[in-house]
Order: sequence, then structure tokens, then C-alpha cells
Amino acid sequence: MMGIDSVPYIRKILKPIHIWDESFYKNERILEWASGAFFLLKRDVYEKTGGFDENMFLYMEDIEWCKRIKDKGFRICFTPEIAVVHLAGASSKNNIKNQLMSQMRGLLFFHKKHYPDKLKFTRLAIRIGLLLRYILFKIIGKTEVSGAYLNAYHNLHI
Repeated sequence: MMGIDSVPYIRKILKPIHIWDESFYKNERILEWASGAFFLLKRDVYEKTGGFDENMFLYMEDIEWCKRIKDKGFRICFTPEIAVVHLAGASSKNNIKNQLMSQMRGLLFFHKKHYPDKLKFTRLAIRIGLLLRYILFKIIGKTEVSGAYLNAYHNLHI
């Protein structure tokens, strides 16, 4: 939530949310979650979990459903035998401000639904993360990105 998993040396120590190393995707494996850009599942899984939560739209809806899938005793599997192209950000027209607000809303909804006793910590971590990212992007001169983080910090009611 604070973005420190994207710092080069730290990402080797912490388990990242998004794995960018292509070698990770060369073998079949069990995952914690899979991107909602492409799911292939048995009807039984859908019927026992109810599909995506309609209260969530873009960002975190796939992770939330995967949690419920796992909670029902199913496994999330990955195979390199099937490939799809995911145009990341295309649904939000690559608008960093919209993406960021949707991600934060989804993150809060997920934690409120599944970990309500940890919601205060989640809110604090999000606020610290937004502020740290604002400062970092401001320092490196990425004004549009830094502005989006500052906007989220001020406008996301957490």
C-alpha cells in the first residue's frame, strides 16, 4: 500500500503484489489471486462464490473474488499454456487520477468487507502511502502523477 515494494532493492525482500518478472509466468503454479482480465473457471466455482461483487468496479474486484474462491476451498491456478493480452489502464483511459481513486476505493472496500478489524490500520497505511508517493513523484518531477496522489490524499474519504 505504501509502494515500497517497487523500490529496486526492497522488491527483492518483500513479496510484491504485481509480479513483473517474466520468468515467474513460465511454469504452472498455484496463486493467491489472478487478474480479472481473464478467468477460466468451473461453473461450480461460480455458483458457490457468486462471481464478482457488484459493489466493486475496476481494481481489487478480482482479488476480492479470488479470496472468496479460496475461502470456499478452491485453488487459483496459473498455466502458461493460455495467453491473453491485457491492455492495462485502457478501461480508465489511462487517466492516473481515475485509476488511483478506483484502486483506493477498491482497496478500502476489500478491507472493510474482509478485515474490518484492521480497517483503521489500512486507512493509515493508504494515507501514508499516498503522501510518500506524492513526495517521491514531486521530487523526480512527475507533476501529473504527483498531483494525482495529492488529489487522492485530499479527496479519498478514508
